[in-house]
Order: sequence, then C-alpha cells, then structure tokens
Amino acid sequence: MIETYLKPFSHNHSIREAVVTIFLGSPIIKPERFQELITKGLGEYFHLFENVNAVQIQIKPGVNGLTPQQTTQQNAGFRFVGFNQGKIGTVFQGINELERTFMSYHSFGYKRWAEFLDNYLSVLSILSQNHEALFIRAVSIHYIDEFTWVSQEPLDLNKIFNDEAKYMSKAFLDSSNTSNFIYTTEKKDGSSLLFDRLDIKVDNKITKNITISHNILKQFDDFKSLSSLLDNEKDFFLESLQKLHNYNKEILNDILNDRVKTLINLPNQ
Repeated sequence: MIETYLKPFSHNHSIREAVVTIFLGSPIIKPERFQELITKGLGEYFHLFENVNAVQIQIKPGVNGLTPQQTTQQNAGFRFVGFNQGKIGTVFQGINELERTFMSYHSFGYKRWAEFLDNYLSVLSILSQNHEALFIRAVSIHYIDEFTWVSQEPLDLNKIFNDEAKYMSKAFLDSSNTSNFIYTTEKKDGSSLLFDRLDIKVDNKITKNITISHNILKQFDDFKSLSSLLDNEKDFFLESLQKLHNYNKEILNDILNDRVKTLINLPNQ
C-alpha cells in the first residue's frame, strides 16, 4: 500500500499552500490606509492587520569590489492575517518591491478549488469597492504540494513520480535523493503570455520531504482595472484563473505516478 511509505500534506490532498496573486501597474500609496477594510468587510475573513517593512539588499560596486547594501523600506505594504484554531489560515497582502507591486492571497488550509476561489473573489470584491483605482497587468496561481516519505526504506523517487513524464527529466529520478529539479517555460495564450515555473525539491535528511512548487503566471496584453475584472470582464478573469488552475493539475497529472494521483484525489482538487 502506498500509505506505508508516502504521506501527503493533508489526508485528501497534498497542497500545503495555495496562492493567487495580482500584479499591479503602480505602487501602493499609503498602504496603512488599507487597515480600514477590516471594518468594511474583511473582518469576516481576517483578524489582524500589519504594516509591512521590507528589507532589500542590492549588490553595488565599492572600493573593494562588489558589496551588498541593505536598506529598510518603511510601510512597504500591508498584511491581513486570518487565524484558524490558533494557526495562520489565510493571508492577504499588498507589497511594494523595487521592480514590482503585487497583492497576494494565501491559503494554508486549502480544501477545494471552488471554496478557495469563492473566498478570494469575496476578498477582491471588498477591496475593489473601497479602492477603485487598481490596475492589473498579470495574475498568477502558485501551489506548493508536500509529501513525506515515512518508510524506513531509502527514499525512492520512482515510487512517486512518473518515469515517462514530459515535464520532468528521467535523470532527476535516477539522481541522488537530495536533488532539485527546475523547469521553466514561456508560451503564448492567445494575445497573452504564460510564464511557468516548476521546482521540485527533495530533502532526504532527518525528515524526508518532497516539495513540488508550481507557479504559473498569465500576463495580460493590456492593463485591466480590478473593478472591470470583477464586473464586465469577470468571465475573462474567471476563465484565466480556471485555466491556470487546470494547468497546475495537468502538470501534476504528468509528473506523478498513478498511485500518488489516487492518493491525493487529484481529479477532484
């Protein structure tokens, strides 16, 4: 039985964290003002508001060659945190970085796609009703799946992955069980671009963990207002999110073997 050597993160799936992110066309101004959303609807989903300070490190030339320089940016963003039985269950944050600004929704208690999507759209609706001037240039979905090898036998990647997968190298399965595998690609989706990154990490030390990180991003052909994506362009937005989710399932369906796919109930995620 597969359960004798492999344990997924949850009893009916392997998703440790699910993230959906929108990338904005301009920085977030005065991120502390988003705290008011707690009293305007987000209090139903989150229990804590935090201002975010960012530490950024840049490599710059100096008298002794290239040297790292650290700067701290005050009020670089905001973060809402929701708790479930004393643990962090959800996070919604907006972050200003040097070259990008984004808002991401994180679930650490993922159950099913429909529930995750409904909760996310509810959060975006409250955001849009109170902050209309938000323009989006891309959206991404990021899943982190985790398995633990529980057998006393040496970790065997061939018992987890499909040796005929088109998205993964056979050499990875035959390598030492402390290897990483990274696959990246860029392709067209109509008039939009898709950026795909698959990262598989194997930790074969004290706790033998296998982590599959898959991030798929869709870049729009033009900036779109958040209010429009939730109104007259909602079908386009939902179709984009569904396509990213389905592509994640396609990747997992390719790289995992049949026994593991059954174990995590992949067709119904």
